[in-house]
Amino acid sequence: MRKAWKYYESVHNALETYTGADKKQLQSWCDYGVGFFNLTLSLLPSSVLTVAQWVGFTGDRRTGLERLYQAQQSGTFVAPMACLLILFHLIILSLFTGEQTPESLDEAQRLIDWGRERWPKAVLFLWFDSRLQRCHRRLGSATRLADEGLAQCIANREALQDMALLFHWQKGWSLYLSLDFARAAEAFQPMLGDGPDPSDKRPTIKSFYQYMIGCCFALCGRNDEAMQRFRTVKDYLPKKGTPRPLEVFAVRKAKQFIDGDGDPVLDGLENIMHWHGFEQMAVPHLMCALDLLDHAAQKMGVDDVTGHRELVQQLSSGAGKKKKRRRNRKKRKKAAAAAAAAAAAAAQADENKNAEEHDDEDEDEEDDNNETVVDMDFDKCMSWGAFHKHNQAQWDDGNRARYHLLRGAILMSSADTTRAAEEELKTVADWGAQLSKKQLGQRAHADGTLPFTFYLLSKIHLKRHDLEQAAQLHAKANAYTNYDMYRALQFSLHSVRQSIALAKQKRQQKKSK
Repeated sequence: MRKAWKYYESVHNALETYTGADKKQLQSWCDYGVGFFNLTLSLLPSSVLTVAQWVGFTGDRRTGLERLYQAQQSGTFVAPMACLLILFHLIILSLFTGEQTPESLDEAQRLIDWGRERWPKAVLFLWFDSRLQRCHRRLGSATRLADEGLAQCIANREALQDMALLFHWQKGWSLYLSLDFARAAEAFQPMLGDGPDPSDKRPTIKSFYQYMIGCCFALCGRNDEAMQRFRTVKDYLPKKGTPRPLEVFAVRKAKQFIDGDGDPVLDGLENIMHWHGFEQMAVPHLMCALDLLDHAAQKMGVDDVTGHRELVQQLSSGAGKKKKRRRNRKKRKKAAAAAAAAAAAAAQADENKNAEEHDDEDEDEEDDNNETVVDMDFDKCMSWGAFHKHNQAQWDDGNRARYHLLRGAILMSSADTTRAAEEELKTVADWGAQLSKKQLGQRAHADGTLPFTFYLLSKIHLKRHDLEQAAQLHAKANAYTNYDMYRALQFSLHSVRQSIALAKQKRQQKKSK
């Protein structure tokens, strides 16, 4: 890897004096390579990055993106690859790093339109378009685009066989976040390699998707099928090598269901939280998830399910406020277009066209919260007799803590209910301070209940610019290491740490001025 980096450095230096006819091609390839290295290394933890810099690597995210944009605008053969890498950062990585903004999503849409216009048969741009719809909470549109991509892959099966798995994955998660668990199970099935696509040799984490399908069946009340899936999760582990963290997670979770300790509602919604799914769900889906969670809590003896209706109303009114803001934004855009038309009559036609395009985008945004929700029988979701050998009628302290954590994660996904989310998360944090590891339960510790709680609380305080409190909560979350999703959360924690450091730096600069 160091040799490759040094090669790019030498090419970059040589290009300063090179005048050959292929200079543009070489320059674009060099920009792509240097941009890739800088972007990738900037995502590493500071301890690893320090060692990497000591041996000659650099990891500047801004420099990396600038070089990638230069490659994307070069018009050479690396332009689409650079564009796809930028999209990966804007749509996927930024969701986990907390850097995703409406402006970055608008930029992603511009790049997708640019790519699809030039390469209409390139299904990767279609896949990113589907993924972008999830970031906009338009799960119905995401599913439709995934179906469109699958149709293209099936039409050209030999060349696009691997791409079909990406679209199955995208469709499965879009349906899972829509709480359409029956259809999600069908979409995930080809990930196992025994569906219609011959993908037995594909590098998917099959044990995890076998577990996901089991969760889908359990939430549909199809308990026998769910138990059959859970019992065969371990059969999908690779024959050689050390199991990956996600495989360890899937096997442990499946064993809990087999041993009679599984909980379809808590475990099913936990999958959404781990992958930042609540941030991608429209308000109707969030309201339904909150209903399901509270219904389960009442059935399992939780007597502090308070304020549920009020919170749902806040979520709903928050959607109304967003629509009102969008309508006002439309009015401002139309007024600006009219003023521009009056100032430059020659450009009036173009201004009207742009205004219409923006209007269409706003109308699409107004539909974000009109997503349809599948009719759910909550009692079916909780017909877990097959999963509880001891016929327990109440959640233990660990499951109660997980309930409040999930409730907080759902409420955090809307800016209008952040205060309520903080109250839920503080309940978990207080329990963690009072209860011993044995009282809280080994399962809650393996699930990372406390580190996820402290991580979400640190994000809340970071948004309020309470940097000292955010840093303290981040340190508490970072102190936990012995849980299955440690690697996944560490990536997000590293990004929060970078954000805190950057905010402190900006504050210091303002004081010095």
